[in-house]
Amino acid sequence: MSAPIMSDQFLEGQIDAYRLRGEAICAEISRQICHLLPDQSLALPVYDQARFSLITDPYSQQQDLIADWLSEGRRRGQIRLHHDGSFYAEYDVLQAHPRRPAIFIEAVHAWGREDVIKSEARLIDMPQDSI
Repeated sequence: MSAPIMSDQFLEGQIDAYRLRGEAICAEISRQICHLLPDQSLALPVYDQARFSLITDPYSQQQDLIADWLSEGRRRGQIRLHHDGSFYAEYDVLQAHPRRPAIFIEAVHAWGREDVIKSEARLIDMPQDSI
């Protein structure tokens, strides 16, 4: 019975250990979304509102922390915080671009290592029948 408690304690420790990096990644994703859609009120990623889990990297056998955000039972976004300091994040936006009617903002991605965070929006062409 003590194994699940240790697992929960380890998970909580990982959540705390990655908190500053996770909050910075969330802030960068939010900055990108607010830059693209300044007049809209959208749900933004908040580190402490994520559902956290651990996965084992098949190559290194190290534990990586996963933060998921759900909306209506579907994944809205995710950060994968790798044990080596690297990370990858994606957060769905799913909105028409306000200044470019032929463009749809699908998501914002962030990636990097340690304190270096890079991000960009994934823009796709709007289907012709919806323009």
